[in-house]
Amino acid sequence: MSRYDELRRRLLAVELLRRLKAKYSYRRLSQVTGIPSSMLCRYVKGQSVPSLEQAEAIIRYLGGMVDDLIPPARVLNKYMLASDLLLLELLVLKTRIELRGVRVDKVLAREGLALSAASLAAHELGAEMVIAALEPCTSLRDCLTEAVLFTPLDRKTLYIPKNVIRRDDNVLIVDVFFENPSLLAALCRLVTRSGGKVVGAAAVMSLGDRSEYERIVSRLILLG
Repeated sequence: MSRYDELRRRLLAVELLRRLKAKYSYRRLSQVTGIPSSMLCRYVKGQSVPSLEQAEAIIRYLGGMVDDLIPPARVLNKYMLASDLLLLELLVLKTRIELRGVRVDKVLAREGLALSAASLAAHELGAEMVIAALEPCTSLRDCLTEAVLFTPLDRKTLYIPKNVIRRDDNVLIVDVFFENPSLLAALCRLVTRSGGKVVGAAAVMSLGDRSEYERIVSRLILLG
C-alpha cells in the first residue's frame, strides 16, 4: 500500500467515525472497536488521525454498522446516495477486499447515476471504465446492444462499442443501486457476448430479493 493509499484509509476511518457518532455514543463505539473513548473523540474532532492499524480496526469493526447510514428503500433518494462519497468509498473498499487476488480489467456501468461509483471503482482498481449508454455513441453496426424491460411499458436499449471489452477481460459491474435484476442480466450479457467474464457486481444496496441478483452473478457485493 502506498503512503497515499494509507492516508486515504486513515481519513476514511475518521469520516466513518464521524457519521456513526451522530447515532452512537463514544462508549458504544469504543466497545465495538476496542479503542478508548477519549482517543475516538480526538479522531472525530480532528485533533489526531488514527494509525493505519487503528484505521483498519475501525473500518473492520464498524463496517457492519454501515446499514445505519443507508436510508430504507421506502425513503431512498438515489441522487443523494450517488453523491455520498463515504458510502461509495466504503463500497469500493469492500469490493477490493472481496476481489482480492482477482484481476479486474474493466468496470462496466450503465449511463447515469451509476457512473459516480463506477469511476471511483475503476480508479481504485486500476481498470478501464466502460459505459453502457442509452443511445449509440457510434453507428449501430459498431455497437453491441441489449434490451432491458423495466416494466411492461418501459423498454430501453443499452449500447456499448464493439471490442471495448475484449476476450478474456475480467469485468466488474458497478452501480449505486441495483433496482432491477433484468438490467443486471442485460449488462452481464453484454460482457459475455464480448468474450469477457463477469467477476462480480457491486452496489451500495439492492431493491427486492437479493437471491434474484445472486442467480445472475456468482459474486454479489452489497454495502447495505
